[in-house]
Amino acid sequence: MTDLFSIHNKVNIVELTSVDVLTKTDNYNLAFELIRRHQDKYPEIEKWFKTKVVNGIIHNTRSAFIGFDNDKPFATAVVKKGEDSKFCHLYIEDEFRHRNIGDVFFILMSMSIKDYAQRVHFSLPEGLWEEKKNFFNSFGFNKIEKYQTQYRKFEEELSTSVDFSKLWDNILFKIPDLIKQFSPYEDNPLNGIVMSIQPKYSKQILDGKKEIEIRKKFNPKWKNHKMTLYSSSPVKELVGYATIKDVIEDKPEIIWLQYASQLGCTKSEFEDYTKGSKTVFAIVLTDVNRFQNSLSLNYLRDSIHGTFTPPQSYSSVKNTDWKNAISIAELLEGRLSFVSNAY
Repeated sequence: MTDLFSIHNKVNIVELTSVDVLTKTDNYNLAFELIRRHQDKYPEIEKWFKTKVVNGIIHNTRSAFIGFDNDKPFATAVVKKGEDSKFCHLYIEDEFRHRNIGDVFFILMSMSIKDYAQRVHFSLPEGLWEEKKNFFNSFGFNKIEKYQTQYRKFEEELSTSVDFSKLWDNILFKIPDLIKQFSPYEDNPLNGIVMSIQPKYSKQILDGKKEIEIRKKFNPKWKNHKMTLYSSSPVKELVGYATIKDVIEDKPEIIWLQYASQLGCTKSEFEDYTKGSKTVFAIVLTDVNRFQNSLSLNYLRDSIHGTFTPPQSYSSVKNTDWKNAISIAELLEGRLSFVSNAY
């Protein structure tokens, strides 16, 4: 089981792994029971899950997700991987259908097929298309036709598809607003900065051994904002967050005298860096969090279809390519919350 979201210890979404299906864990059994409830409308759904979905998870040709609210399952999703990928199944219980969770599942399913898909399609009953057309359109699914296979007993099955590149562009457009809307954190990193830090120093920050970063130029307005740490060459990865607790400007010798033990460098390194500066800025960091999985610059460039470059020192996140990069980090780190707004 891969835990993708854990929000206020209430709502979380997890991905089933091969271990879940091979050992029939509680999460596997709960997902199976939730899916098999649709047997009356989809007579083959139990067989489909036990064969195609289970085998697909084991052989990494399908991904399956289950959502929980206070440990109660309320949603399931399955996606088939390949050049022609398919959103095979998405079910969200009625009471949760107005919390934008559909957006989250579509994004998760799309992320799971990103390395495979050229095109994505899915089938759905005609009534659902009419009810949620605007939601599907917002991801680029605009055209509908009768599906060649009719799964349901009582309603015509339709099909819609979109090029993955168009779907992903729509996701990138959506993610920043979703993060802003759903983030439970006052220090939203989209309102902060991204800072380039040498790998040995970024590691010290993440390990709690370096509490102050020194810069020759810095704007104190970023006090109390979130800083996203970019570990520079040769690492070239987003590695974590920290909050800027304070910004102190003073002469280099005063900064060294007062904060030497928190700088994570030798006196000679400090003097080499600050040489010629009348004053420098001591950026005091707190609430440091290491990413569960660091994000490489190549991954981000590929994900965002951009050629953005890391800042020489630091850069505002707002209205830059870093907005999408850090939005993806927020999503992957499970810092997304759910609120009562209909999609």
